[in-house]
Amino acid sequence: MNDRRSILALAVVLLFAMPSAHALSSGAPERTSGAPGETTCNACHGGTANSGPGKVQIEFPASGTYKPGDTVRMRVIVDDPAARRWGFQLSAQATGGSGGSFQPADSTTQVLVDGISQWITHSSAGTRPNSKAPVAFEFDWTAPTSDVGQIVFYAAANAANGNGSASGDSIYTSTLRIAPEVGSPWPSFQSDGVTDLSTGVKGIAAGAWVNLKGSDLAFKSEYFSPVAGQPLPTRLAGVSVKVNDMPAALLYVGPARITFLAPAGTPEGDVPVVVENDGRASEPVFVRSTGVLPAIIGVPEPNVDNPRLFASATTAGAGTALSLVTPRGWILGKPEVDSRAVRGAFPGEEIDLFAIGLGRTEGEFPTDRIFTGNQPVTSVPTVLLGGAALTPSYSALVAPGVYVVRVTIPESQAAGEVPIFLEVNSIRSRDNVVLYIQQK
Repeated sequence: MNDRRSILALAVVLLFAMPSAHALSSGAPERTSGAPGETTCNACHGGTANSGPGKVQIEFPASGTYKPGDTVRMRVIVDDPAARRWGFQLSAQATGGSGGSFQPADSTTQVLVDGISQWITHSSAGTRPNSKAPVAFEFDWTAPTSDVGQIVFYAAANAANGNGSASGDSIYTSTLRIAPEVGSPWPSFQSDGVTDLSTGVKGIAAGAWVNLKGSDLAFKSEYFSPVAGQPLPTRLAGVSVKVNDMPAALLYVGPARITFLAPAGTPEGDVPVVVENDGRASEPVFVRSTGVLPAIIGVPEPNVDNPRLFASATTAGAGTALSLVTPRGWILGKPEVDSRAVRGAFPGEEIDLFAIGLGRTEGEFPTDRIFTGNQPVTSVPTVLLGGAALTPSYSALVAPGVYVVRVTIPESQAAGEVPIFLEVNSIRSRDNVVLYIQQK
């Protein structure tokens, strides 16, 4: 038995030996709230609990539920027609962690603390000698900062007659159970629901735009509104995403989908991804992170199950951001699929393809803000067009998570919808993308 436990044991022995005539004016000792493993006021005052004509009530706000971190006003009411002096102690117990904390609302109560355990009890002023029933004690309770499941309040009260002895005192006990607030479900998703933004390949990579699909991810939908020179948002509509405990920039959040940019510091291997919605965090989901996750950005063919993507491209140097800011006429694609396109790419033409997931860049690798200029990639991809392997003349990050890959289409390339891939470090993009080629 260590010194602390020895002192507590000695205190209990002394309390049992003490005669008592009224509610302890300095407050009930620790661990007398009647919670499991604790005693009640009977330890000092004798008698049988709840055998008198009165009662003790625990009053909680009408909802009967708690929201993590919220503070509410509570009351303990002691009622006994024969009593003239009063005392109580209350504790909060939770199987899933701390039961929260107490704060006095006035001079009638005080808080006792032992490690992470707390009790609220009467003060000397709170005994209110010669006061008639009922007597109320008010105080504040702050809920735990996370959902710890059901919380049980235990109260023990002494309704003393103030006659100078233990005779005539009555002890009462009560409990109150509350549950977490209903209506705020926890975000949920699986690793299979985490894919690249464009083609749906499972996994993530540093600097890649990622779709995360699940349930209860957000209470409403919101898109980002980036501003040049300002950080990209890491919180939209009360929602945030952390990858390996690093905040991720968000493009979109909605109840069933989030689109985020994997931070530059994302390591390779299985990394934890956590979604937090209005203070409620999902369980960490481990997702496979690779150095690259190449994908070509394109437009899906309409009204088709499992559609192919028609690669978005421009004539070389026509623009360094995707299409929305590039004048009509510069976009190369299939007009019947992409309303921005006026023609396909020509054999012998130098074009810029747009891609995501090409990995780290030489020097700076910005994933947290809009930037100007370009950052050449560390690992240059190979472009596979039909049966030809093409070496880009230029490959760089030109916007957060967006890369440009510049190649020349062979003069011998036949017209049509030609399969196109990117390959980086032996990792190849998905086989559902085509480039529309037409003759001059």
